[in-house]
Amino acid sequence: MEETAYKIEELLQEKLSCYRQLGSVLDTEKDAIASIDLDSLWQTARYKKELAVRIEGLRAKIISIIEEKLSGMEMDVRTFSLAYLVSTLPISKQAKSGLRRLKVEINTAKDRVVQQAKFNQTQVHKYLMVVDDIMSVIGDNSSQAQYTGSGMMPGQKKQNCIF
Repeated sequence: MEETAYKIEELLQEKLSCYRQLGSVLDTEKDAIASIDLDSLWQTARYKKELAVRIEGLRAKIISIIEEKLSGMEMDVRTFSLAYLVSTLPISKQAKSGLRRLKVEINTAKDRVVQQAKFNQTQVHKYLMVVDDIMSVIGDNSSQAQYTGSGMMPGQKKQNCIF
């Protein structure tokens, strides 16, 4: 059983590393947003997607180990709970404390990633609002449809508008 716990711990270490890398990518994305570097934004988007796929793959590996070694624990990739896993694994207290520590670190890294992603989304939204304002001034069309932040343009444009 301890061997299973060590395999899971290795996968959790890798998952933590992925979340930390994701945090670094989001820092790079923040800088790219500030400098309006579209090439970097495309690269960070691609790398974020790769990391998300890796994290999901690690979660699936952990679940396959659980299904293989511990037939009584039913988990699904979408409903995977690290807290439930740590509390129900039949392993020593020392091994559980290591897994609990990893769980806390992973949750902290996840929270940081969520906060960074929200900040970056807010910044992009602000930049789009500025661009929208500039375009309405250039076009001198105050009744022109405005960007709403959800990708929609409500209302109708005037026919004599440049854009």
